Amino acid sequence: MKGQLKIQEMAFVIVALVLLFALIAVFFTSWRLHSVKGEVEALQEYAGGKLVSQLVNTPELQGSCQGCVSWDHAWVLAEGNYSLADRWNLDYLEVQILGVNRTCTAQQYPECGSITLIRGDAYGTAQRAFSAMCYWDPSINQERCQLGMVLASGGKA
Repeated sequence: MKGQLKIQEMAFVIVALVLLFALIAVFFTSWRLHSVKGEVEALQEYAGGKLVSQLVNTPELQGSCQGCVSWDHAWVLAEGNYSLADRWNLDYLEVQILGVNRTCTAQQYPECGSITLIRGDAYGTAQRAFSAMCYWDPSINQERCQLGMVLASGGKA
């Protein structure tokens, strides 16, 4: 009887140790997957920022200075019948002037703050990069630049 009790105790201890190690493995795996998820998000954000930076320097959007967006070029592209989504392989593209909350219309241009060039059905999370938004201001007869943001989401196959 004593021998059987010792075997039962040992079996209980072994089961408890197995459960403890299983619980530790679950927590470690969860922690590791969470850190991998953070790394993936950081890489996606980096790739998205790189995509937006490349868009800023395309001839279609580039202004008179390196790295600035021509508000006039963006307006012409938005108003024209161009297939920008296929050309740039994007689902969403918008340029904004920070601090101005009006969507551009023909009557408000250039005193507006948002021009959407491409709007897909489902575009996910748009990546952004800050840039100068420059446009010709006839009242001062020179180019005026303001801080703006380019938002883009790609992923078309």
